[in-house]
Amino acid sequence: MRRTKWNALAFLFSGALILAACGTQTPGDSVEESDAPPASQEPGTSAAPTDGGQGTGTITYAIDGGLTTLSNALSDVPTAEAFGFIGAALYQYDATLTPVPDLAADLCETSEDGIVWTCTLTEAKFHNGDPVTAADVVFTYEIAKSPNCRLNPSACLETFLESVTEVDETTVEFTLTGPYAPFATASLPGLSIDSEAVVTAAYDEFVGAAEGADPAEVTAASDAITAATVAPEGEEETFEADPA
Repeated sequence: MRRTKWNALAFLFSGALILAACGTQTPGDSVEESDAPPASQEPGTSAAPTDGGQGTGTITYAIDGGLTTLSNALSDVPTAEAFGFIGAALYQYDATLTPVPDLAADLCETSEDGIVWTCTLTEAKFHNGDPVTAADVVFTYEIAKSPNCRLNPSACLETFLESVTEVDETTVEFTLTGPYAPFATASLPGLSIDSEAVVTAAYDEFVGAAEGADPAEVTAASDAITAATVAPEGEEETFEADPA
């Protein structure tokens, strides 16, 4: 039953986004404005580095595919890239690509053997105003360690995450199968936290809508979609630009 539930969760879509505006890293001082024109730069020279202040503006980032969901329950590579801009994880990367605390209040404590990691959460809220709790962190990482993990493959943790436990409302304990350095550099920054309440509600709605469905009709619909979108084996499809 547990495997079935995670498998179904993997195909849900939900808006369980974190806009962790509370308790995250304090922004640096904004760049001071000046009326003076920018200094010219000689060809072949590099601009002088800034003092680390944060400016404002707009960036354009190309993603090589459409988005599928806004939840960790199912996260292909394009979705994971987009979600990285709007979700929040226990750690984030700073300007030098060094992992620093984000939803974690400080760097997580590690046992001497490198197997047990204890993380304390800072104060943060989901986009709907619900507080981010240890239960949400456990829920998210349980999905990542499930045999039915449907996340971006690099975020699936079954091979080295033994367990994740809620110590109290703001403390989470991870137990690894053995010392694993990338846990701090990849796993903690790479998995945005989902709201257990939002994803579970979406799961319940999904199951409720499926009750009474005719298996034969579902199979027929699936076969029709496959026939319309997949070329028969041995045949080639040629796509040409629309002359219009």
